[in-house]
Amino acid sequence: LPESRIPAIAPDNHRGAYLATQHLIGKGHRRLAFFGGSSDLVVYHDRLGGFIEACEALGIPAANRTIVEGETSRRGGMACLETAL
Repeated sequence: LPESRIPAIAPDNHRGAYLATQHLIGKGHRRLAFFGGSSDLVVYHDRLGGFIEACEALGIPAANRTIVEGETSRRGGMACLETAL
């Protein structure tokens, strides 16, 4: 928390999603999906922002991106996959 004086280590979810997306694009993937859990969470928006930013920077058009909100569980991931397909 920026306003806190308590030392902490936290992941950079935006950058992590950007780098993961960049890696997939670098491997030649041109149709990508983002399964992000609940949009009520800040982490969802951070990761989605990184995903979209990488896609835009590397020329992946919006028509080739699928964004699915779902439950963060194995069952939720499977439901997201079924939705994306």
